[in-house]
Amino acid sequence: MKTLLRILILILSGYSALYVTIWLHELGHALVFRRVGCNPLLWDVDVPWHFGNANPGPIDPVCLERLSSEALFYGSMGGVLVNLVMAVLVYAVLSTARSLPDLIRNWLLFFGLAHLVEVTTYFTISNIVPLSDMLGVQAYEPMLRLPLFLAGLVMIGLIWQWVRRSPPAMVPVLGWYCTCSALSMGGLRLFFTVFN
Repeated sequence: MKTLLRILILILSGYSALYVTIWLHELGHALVFRRVGCNPLLWDVDVPWHFGNANPGPIDPVCLERLSSEALFYGSMGGVLVNLVMAVLVYAVLSTARSLPDLIRNWLLFFGLAHLVEVTTYFTISNIVPLSDMLGVQAYEPMLRLPLFLAGLVMIGLIWQWVRRSPPAMVPVLGWYCTCSALSMGGLRLFFTVFN
């Protein structure tokens, strides 16, 4: 029974950390689009329970069509920037606060890694054939795709190091979490780009 409860807590922690990560990613887009006048409802971010087709809320399509490719690029990268900032903050907290309760430490591990996985999947999987946010990069400057892809490969190494340096009992859990999250994020983006 104790093992089952631990597994349930890990699943709920991982899911909630991923949900908040994606919500913050969409809020990053919403902030940029609000700044350029295309999103009047900043907090109306839509993240379904299955994460597919998450979006920053109602973006005015007429306003969006008038935006320059530069503004669309910044809008596309707003979510990734939030993910990078959050990953760095979580890493700093985990590096300095050594005596956190296991429940909080494990949630922060899921949360920080989810942010890095989100960025990595955009820079790699969704960059090979531009999907979702990478379409804004493609429209702005196609040559940016290569350095972003290389940055994504570096981030895979960072994720691996973060997982490897985690508490030994969490290493396999975090390894599976990162793998499943990356495949589902990349797969859902492909599915909703092709079939939307």
